[in-house]
Amino acid sequence: MRCSTSAMIMAALGVGEVVAGPLHAHLHRRAHDKRDVNWDALNWDDMGINWSSAYEAGQHTSTVPSAAGYQFTNEFINTSPQPMTVVIWNKAYSQSGNVDDADPNLGSCIAPETPTLTFALAPGESQVVAFMDETLIGWAQATSAKTASGAFDTTWGEASFRSTGSGYDMSAIMNSAGNNYDMAISSSETPCISDPTQNYWFAANNNPEDPQPVGSSDGSCYVPGSSATLVTKMGGVMA
Repeated sequence: MRCSTSAMIMAALGVGEVVAGPLHAHLHRRAHDKRDVNWDALNWDDMGINWSSAYEAGQHTSTVPSAAGYQFTNEFINTSPQPMTVVIWNKAYSQSGNVDDADPNLGSCIAPETPTLTFALAPGESQVVAFMDETLIGWAQATSAKTASGAFDTTWGEASFRSTGSGYDMSAIMNSAGNNYDMAISSSETPCISDPTQNYWFAANNNPEDPQPVGSSDGSCYVPGSSATLVTKMGGVMA
């Protein structure tokens, strides 16, 4: 099973799959520069990603009391005046539960019904989530609006956690309302911030099939080293 072209773009070109090293960043740029990409013909096994390992690693995603003692974490903070539910999904998903059947395109599409992890945040509340090495994830505030492929129709966060280098970005590509969601992703290991003004992805002319990067870092932030300690501030839809 595969999702729509838009969802495949996210699966193929999101930071979770491409920004964990210079070569991947270059592939990211070349793919976006090329407008006649046959997404259905993409060789998913030639992307330098072990999708089975990524799916298996993602199954161990869990909430933890603090970032202390964990190699990869993301602290989610609700900076809005309203309560919200945060949904985290694996980029890859296996319908059978067998890691060898993991589909690199499916995670975001089934996230509203089959998420990897969900938790509620009151205004001002935070929650730390720990991840294993090789985990590739996306996340968003739960919304009633869905895309044609079934994914959340809002701005997403994306991250790749790898001991050889990690990456993250904010992406408004699948947000039909445009770049209107207040999200900021940072890391204690790098000064790079991904938010609605810098180092993010958007859909040109509100067309998800024409994704464009903003920022000198190719729309994403790169974390060198063997650990990544992220903080994601989620403020809801901007007025």
